[in-house]
Amino acid sequence: MKWMKRRESLHEASVSSLKAISQQKDISSRIGTPLRPPSKSLAQISPVPRSSKNLDIWRAESDFQAFWMKYHSNKIIKKNVSFIAQEIIDELEISRVEILGGRELKGAKKNISKYYSKISEEIFDFSEATPLIFNLWLKDISGNGLSRRSKNLISDLENEYGSSAFENLRNEFLNSLDNQGLFYTTSIKLLELIKLIQIDSSNDSNPEDVSEYENSNEDNEINLEKENLTEDDSSSKFESLDLEVDIDELDQEIVQTSSEGSIEEEIELGKIEQPEFTDNR
Repeated sequence: MKWMKRRESLHEASVSSLKAISQQKDISSRIGTPLRPPSKSLAQISPVPRSSKNLDIWRAESDFQAFWMKYHSNKIIKKNVSFIAQEIIDELEISRVEILGGRELKGAKKNISKYYSKISEEIFDFSEATPLIFNLWLKDISGNGLSRRSKNLISDLENEYGSSAFENLRNEFLNSLDNQGLFYTTSIKLLELIKLIQIDSSNDSNPEDVSEYENSNEDNEINLEKENLTEDDSSSKFESLDLEVDIDELDQEIVQTSSEGSIEEEIELGKIEQPEFTDNR
């Protein structure tokens, strides 16, 4: 019973942190595996891990969704591309907002670094998660610390598609981190260079692509509502990492204020009066 109360407290703190970072107080939340890319209005957070050693990894789930809600716009005209190409574009954009968020919140940056280090260790071959490796590549050229395993996966990616394409666009990616439109255009250039999409000589995007892309997120939310997930039946990517509960350790985790932990940092932000937010979707 005591553990359940601690679990509820940590989950509520995570949601409060997410709302404070994103500066959007009307976000809905539920327990479940986070969507990639996230929704702009619904946060999904895995069940709180039983071991406090895994809390930083768990917190990263709310951190990256908060950064997506804060820095990503759905109002970018998008090209009609293949499923794998869109997955890569999405992962590059997730990486972009994580980099921007990490500049402001060092605790969240640390959490996200641990999150991807753990995922990298579980990838046997880069082809199992190619889009995710593009995410890691952008972090690498941006100077974010990565594990040795992550760097090895990036090397495999460059060997597969040719390192010259990545090197040629390195500066364009770095210079466009603060501009989503330019960043998207650079992502398309990269996919053209590595021949994952055909070069469009007209350079015109179909305006209908925007609504199609946005509706895909809406469909995800509708499907999630139908699933009626609960804490007990929701699965977590890191559930297998859970150890026996250490109540005393969890008590300290809740009470202590860490200078680097993201939830502790951003809960203070939650005390600031938040601006009214209008969802344009």
